[in-house]
Amino acid sequence: MEHANQIIILGNGFDLACDLKSSYNNFLKFQMENVKPTTTFESIKQSIDSIDEKEDLDLIKNNQQVSEKLKEIYSTGLNIWTLLLINYYDEKDEKRKWQDIEDKIHLYLKKGLIGLTKGNQLHKYQQASKKIQHAVILVKGLALFKRLAINSNEKMAEFLLEELHNLEKIFNNYLFDNAGYIGSTSNNPGSNYFDRAHDLLEKLANLDVNSAEKIKYNVMSFNYTNPWDSHKWSSEFSINSSFTNPIKYINVHGEAVKDHKKSTENVNRIIFGIDNKDIETSSEEYIFTKTYRTLVNYSDTSKSTKATDANIFDKSVKTIKFFGHSLGDADYSYFQQMFDYYNLYGNDDLKLYFYFSPYDDKINITEYLHEQSLRVIKLLDKYGSTMTNKAHGKNLVTRLEMTKRLFIKKI
Repeated sequence: MEHANQIIILGNGFDLACDLKSSYNNFLKFQMENVKPTTTFESIKQSIDSIDEKEDLDLIKNNQQVSEKLKEIYSTGLNIWTLLLINYYDEKDEKRKWQDIEDKIHLYLKKGLIGLTKGNQLHKYQQASKKIQHAVILVKGLALFKRLAINSNEKMAEFLLEELHNLEKIFNNYLFDNAGYIGSTSNNPGSNYFDRAHDLLEKLANLDVNSAEKIKYNVMSFNYTNPWDSHKWSSEFSINSSFTNPIKYINVHGEAVKDHKKSTENVNRIIFGIDNKDIETSSEEYIFTKTYRTLVNYSDTSKSTKATDANIFDKSVKTIKFFGHSLGDADYSYFQQMFDYYNLYGNDDLKLYFYFSPYDDKINITEYLHEQSLRVIKLLDKYGSTMTNKAHGKNLVTRLEMTKRLFIKKI
């Protein structure tokens, strides 16, 4: 097998640049459009904000019933995690990213949501913020509304994880049915996500390389799409035969399954999760971490061989390129182990490229560059803080700049 000379790391910005409607805002809008016509994001938010902490909790604590207001919220059929994210929404979240959603899930779990919802711990919720109080009521109320017997932290964690599974399934189907994740067919000749994805990926692969060198690249994708897998899609869709496929690829958090609705599999093929950086393995919260959930996902027998074959970290790699990734904390552990593997500080042959593409005409290029630079510096500073040699860690960014191994570019 050939070995790659570069790794291309893709985030949701890649799919968005190819006109796939896969942003969280698009997904949230879709969910709101599929509830009662009179229900809006604003009406749900207003109902949650006006929860009566004492009245609602008294009803729930006595395992009697939920208030009419809560019944109205639950009758929309919205997933509990969607409700919890709306609960924490404020105006500055207008441009919500998947990173922000993962951060909110992490926040709830670290605030002890699972423990607070246990029967004999409910009194502790009164010392929490109003947002957490409302979250406790929403979760406990829904369990009561569904007539579920939840009497332990473990049972509550299982309930919340099952709700997360359901949200993932909804998003999986949304990608194919509503977001535009489909190729050109006789019935849908105007869909060109695959063509755009191929063009953009080839452009990224050819940027900043020796023109005489054959392009050989691997892909590490944080998306749930894989338009480069010609073996999977070519029999169904019209795919550009001249496209240069990656040698190897991995969808870190799973791949969307086209006919998921018909699937009898119990293991989700895509995951939403949180970083495990400050989650104890012995805690109930650990089953929500990407580390745990990815292991479960790829340990399934139908995926295990492919996961083993897809080791994208070839020793021959000299260039790592990022595009469309927010570089947020939720995925930090993946970057840390990659930088460790390639000895980022001492490997003078390794170059990092962070590419960005403007998506809003109202923001000038200088602002984009400033925003991207801050993200890159934050990521590298965080990595530097983990290095054994603290002096090296503190001057990591400077070293990369001085040795001409760090670049931030508009494409």
